[in-house]
Amino acid sequence: MEVGELVLLVGGSGTGKSLLLGILAGLWRPGSGVEVAGHVRVLEQDALAPHGDRGLPGVGIVFQDFALFDDLPTEDNVRFGIDHRAPGRPAASSDHLLTEFGLPKKVIPARLSGGMRQRLALARLRAQSPGLVLYDEPTSGLDPAMKLRVASRIREVHDQSGQTTVIVTHDLESCLEIADKIILLDPTEKSLVEIPKNKIAKALATLRTPAPEDALEGPTPRGLLRFLIGRFESIGDFVLASSRTVVSILPQWPAPRWGFHFLRRALRLTTLGSALPFLGLSGLIAGFVTSFFMFALMPVKTYTEPVLAEEYGGSLGFALFRVVIPGMTTLLFASRSGAALAADIGNRALTRQLDALRSFGIPPARYLLTGAVWASLLGIPLLNALAYILARFAATAVFLGTHPGHGPYAFNEDFLRLTGQGAFFPGGVGFVVAKLLLCALGTAGIAYHVGARPKTSGAAVADAVTATIIRATIFTLVVHLIFAFFEF
Repeated sequence: MEVGELVLLVGGSGTGKSLLLGILAGLWRPGSGVEVAGHVRVLEQDALAPHGDRGLPGVGIVFQDFALFDDLPTEDNVRFGIDHRAPGRPAASSDHLLTEFGLPKKVIPARLSGGMRQRLALARLRAQSPGLVLYDEPTSGLDPAMKLRVASRIREVHDQSGQTTVIVTHDLESCLEIADKIILLDPTEKSLVEIPKNKIAKALATLRTPAPEDALEGPTPRGLLRFLIGRFESIGDFVLASSRTVVSILPQWPAPRWGFHFLRRALRLTTLGSALPFLGLSGLIAGFVTSFFMFALMPVKTYTEPVLAEEYGGSLGFALFRVVIPGMTTLLFASRSGAALAADIGNRALTRQLDALRSFGIPPARYLLTGAVWASLLGIPLLNALAYILARFAATAVFLGTHPGHGPYAFNEDFLRLTGQGAFFPGGVGFVVAKLLLCALGTAGIAYHVGARPKTSGAAVADAVTATIIRATIFTLVVHLIFAFFEF
């Protein structure tokens, strides 16, 4: 294939055309279930070499399902491409590109028609300005008239940019006339063959797809070996994911503007919005229940209360500050906020937004994991403080309701007695903060790494949410168990 050509890559269904496109983009990863042998060089780069969870520099791709960032309006989708354009390429104007492709400025992708989403993907790619452009079924799902317009637009963009273009397609009727060359992927011969335009229909008609190999029945030594290797790989993946989570504390944003965007979004998912009233209400309930059972249902109340009321008040304050509220906050954070992060990242994996980030040369963790980690570390102390304040308020209200004639001052004196009365930072605050931050870090890491795994359906996203809740909850319980030995 020569520089500056527009090439169609055709072949039968299931022969690996999209896989080959992913290899050309640098998106194939070892361990993805497909073995790749040989050498592939793209723009003088080894496409099969590790690239640090990013695509090949200088290569852009328009995915079959577009992989638009669904939380960004049209204008910001294009600006993202401009801010992450290929090195040395000129910057375009987002207004100019939106006008050129006939797109509104402030509309989210979900409200666009299929044709408009296609044009937005083309505009974002044009903003990225890569040297090699890949299209995966660009006319799929469009009506005949729109197919011809999209094909014509692809050719116009190709001619104006001087880029090299590869199109994977079944739609020969719309795309044949715009091609300079046609390459046939023959699965029988396992080769790429250039086919003249007037012979492509005959070549496709005679194409044979090799029959799948019969699966081996029953357990085999090879199957057992693969299972054991898979277990060791899982342990390695856990260690690697943990180290990446810790490293992600240091922001390595390619563009700070977008780093703060993903941080703000993660804060909305983990802390702001419904999380505040959720934890606030939980704090009120926890404070009410613990104090009500302590003061209203005190055993042999007539005899014990005059002697033990002070001790009960101090114990209540200590328990709420050091154990109940931190435990409740971290568990609810693991379930509620962990689920929200896993759902968001899982949706991005399903809609290939993670691959879109990689195609811009960005490891998804740079924006998404770092944003999730910092949102969790910043948010969980706020949620814990809110829950504790409201729990203390509820405890005071219960005490005053069950002890007529007593004022709040004496109760507060007793309440704070075991946690450092009058101190700006009560005693044990270091343990509390350490538990909160470690649980938040673990929850964010689990949510990201479970959510970022490849997804093929909405059910897989739901499974990721469930797995995140279970794993983050277990992690949180283990953290509290370990801290209990050191604290008490």
